Amino acid sequence: MQSSFTRNLLASVGFVLAAVTAATADGGDAHLAALGEIRVTHPWLRAAEAGGTTLLFMEIENDGDPVRLVRARSNAAGTATTVGIVLQGETISTVDIGVVEVPRGAFRMDPGGLAIKLEQLSEDFDVDEEIDVVLTFEPGGDLPLRAKVEAADATEHGHAGHAHH
Repeated sequence: MQSSFTRNLLASVGFVLAAVTAATADGGDAHLAALGEIRVTHPWLRAAEAGGTTLLFMEIENDGDPVRLVRARSNAAGTATTVGIVLQGETISTVDIGVVEVPRGAFRMDPGGLAIKLEQLSEDFDVDEEIDVVLTFEPGGDLPLRAKVEAADATEHGHAGHAHH
């Protein structure tokens, strides 16, 4: 007889394998990444110079129970933190907010609210390039994605060159 720990471990491994399979079975769509019940669409960030800072935005669809976005990382940045965006007059600033609760349903990280701030960039982020980022959800695990670089002053993801499904 299997212990509940063993059953849970095997179920978790199966969940992760199914999620990875689902994420890669879509033909490598750079505008969609999936992990179980979580789908990230249209991840994008602003152009920036090496050594600088940029903000990463995305749409998250969660068809399951609430999860927490606990970490983000990229080999192209020294640090990645979740931030709230604050507009004070003409000045835009950010405030570190740590872990983000992602409820069931649609959740947006956009220039009007939340973002992932990438700092100490190891290279220039030029328009139309794609940058690899990994998000960590609890429960769930790691979700690798590719974010498209938009103009430095972009306020939304450009939709040129792809269709929405």
